Parts: sequence; C-alpha cells; structure tokens
Amino acid sequence: MSVEDKLHTVGDAGRYQLLMLALISFTFVLQSVFGLVNVFFTMSSDHYCRVYTNQSYELDSPLKRATIPRTHHENQTVWDSCHMYNVNESMLFDSYLADGTASNMSRFTAMGVHPCDHGWVFDRSSVSNTLVMEFNLVCDGVWLQQLPKSTYAFAGIFGSVIFGPLSDACRNGDHEKQADGTGSPFICLSYLILDESPRWLFQQGKLEETEKLFEKIAKWNKTTYKDKV
Repeated sequence: MSVEDKLHTVGDAGRYQLLMLALISFTFVLQSVFGLVNVFFTMSSDHYCRVYTNQSYELDSPLKRATIPRTHHENQTVWDSCHMYNVNESMLFDSYLADGTASNMSRFTAMGVHPCDHGWVFDRSSVSNTLVMEFNLVCDGVWLQQLPKSTYAFAGIFGSVIFGPLSDACRNGDHEKQADGTGSPFICLSYLILDESPRWLFQQGKLEETEKLFEKIAKWNKTTYKDKV
C-alpha cells in the first residue's frame, strides 16, 4: 500500500490530527499574545517633569504652573513634557508658591528651563504601569520604546533563517510544524512534541520511523495498522 493509502487506513482526520492541530494553534496564539503584550508594555500617557518625591499627576495646579513651561494652542494649554523651570524642591515650600498667581509664575519663567532630572509624573488614569512609566522611556529615552518591538522583529528574521529549513521536514505533510521562527521557547518546544509528516519520513527513506509513526497514529485514532511501508 502507498503512503496515501496508509494514511487513510490509520485515519487521516482522527484524534491524532486534532491533537496536532491544537498544539500548532497553541503556538500561534502564544505568538499573537506576545505581540499584543509588546503593545501594552510600551504604552505611554501624558506626562511632565517630576519635581518632588511622591508627586501625583494633575491636569492643572499652582504647582504645575509654577514648575512646568506651557504654551497655548487653539484655546488649549499645552504643557512641556520634557522640560521644567529651574526650580528645586526646597523652593516649593516658599510662601510665594502658595496661590500660584501670575506674578509668582513670572518669577520662575525668568529662571529659564532645563530637562527633567528627577523623572516624570504620568497620567495613570487609564493604565497603572507600563515599561515606559517604570523606566521613564520618554523624551530623550523615547527611542527605547521601540526596542522590544524591534527585537521581536529581528528575532523573527533570525529565526526564519535558523528554523526555516526545518519546515521542509513538514512541507506538504498532514501535520505541519510551526516554523516561522519567531524564537518563542514554546514554538521551539513544539519541535520536540510534534511529529514529522509521514510523507516526508518516507521520502527521506526513514522507513522504520515512518512505521512507528503510523503505529502511533493508529493507536491515537483507535484504528489498526498492520502492513509495513
């Protein structure tokens, strides 16, 4: 009997095939989850320079107006996300900051600005914490936000070179292995769990392995396998 006939004999749409399909689908789901996790981990939000420890985000306040430069555009206040006035924490306790009047603000405007040097205060109303917030990946460090995505893409290219040839072992087979090579450890593990295609094993002259695989498929599908390839 031919390999095709044997596949029909041991069952070409039974429990074994469903198991292989489930394992392959699982690796695809993991890939998708990992890609989405990257998006959420690198989410940012509105932010401005931190002036003192345990400072909370505010849309507007005397403290914010006293320490953060701002401009006005189309009747909206635009706060500077990367600079602050030359104000230190000890100055904040001076009485002239108490009411935040325009006369008080002009005093700090004249002091000039400098980049944030004590981190940032983030709007956490939508998301409590991300990698961007944890490691202050904003302003001069904004390029690092794309690093996980770039690394993931590079791993896909690198993995394709490494694992691409391995996919030949499953080409035109009934039980293809996941071989797009994104480098996920779960996908690498699938190579240890999933079987090669019976067709490929037969074409490679691995008759003994082909026979054992048919016996395995028959056992899972509760069918009978007697004839050797």
